[in-house]
Amino acid sequence: RALAELQEKVTELEEELMDEKQESMRRGEEIRMLTAKLEDHIQALETQRVLSEELQRVKELQEKTLEEKIRQRETLYSEVRTDFDRLNFDHKELLIHAETLQSEYDALLQDTPAQVGGGKLAAAAEKIAHADQQSTEEKLQNTAGEGAAEGEQKYGDEGDKESTDGTESQQYLDLKAKYAALEGELREYEKEYLALKHTTDHEKARLQEDVERKVAQIRDLEAQADRAGASTGEGGSTPSSPTGSSSSSSGMSARERQHMRSIQQKLEQLVAVHRQLLRAADAGVSSGFLTRLFGKTN
Repeated sequence: RALAELQEKVTELEEELMDEKQESMRRGEEIRMLTAKLEDHIQALETQRVLSEELQRVKELQEKTLEEKIRQRETLYSEVRTDFDRLNFDHKELLIHAETLQSEYDALLQDTPAQVGGGKLAAAAEKIAHADQQSTEEKLQNTAGEGAAEGEQKYGDEGDKESTDGTESQQYLDLKAKYAALEGELREYEKEYLALKHTTDHEKARLQEDVERKVAQIRDLEAQADRAGASTGEGGSTPSSPTGSSSSSSGMSARERQHMRSIQQKLEQLVAVHRQLLRAADAGVSSGFLTRLFGKTN
């Protein structure tokens, strides 16, 4: 009987030992699964760290590139502004010269008799000289009894008058030539300004496209960071011990996204300021300056 009881206890102990072995195997399998998940999570964190560092390098490179583009644009704008001021000053000088020539031309027209009209000053002067010559000849025929000295004096007066009319005609031709030369010079300034404006508009359009392309690249990088954060969140959602690492990773991703949003806002502000400058340049500079510069010439 004692042997049977002992045998029964041995059997029970063997069954308990088998249960313990099965439980140990089950727990060992769970430990291996948890270890594999932990390794996957650590790998995901490492991948996210590398991606964050790469994103930071790209962001710094983009910021440096944008700063360089902004400096180049400011330099270009300063050069264009200097050229505009120079052309504006030359234009004012040309206007002053044109007004002076116009006043001298008007004074010459007022000094001529009423028969002179519309740019025919030289021809009118010749007609006046011819009429004076005929009048002098008639007077000489009617007063043939007067002395020869008086006749010579009349011919001398006639010669002086013809010389004066010829001088006025030459002055008019000189003034007309100067005015034509100034008008041609003004046309050359017009061509130079239009070429400069075309170059400036082309450079502004290129800078606008470059800024928009940089904004699109920043948005793509932000989307990649969001996808990387989402994949990391899925890997850390299973019940495991390293919850602190998961929360730290998500916090780092949130800070990164916040920083990217700040950069995006700055870029959008830069684009808005750039567009305002374009509108101001097109509306305020081109139309007003061209109207003042070429309105009187036409």
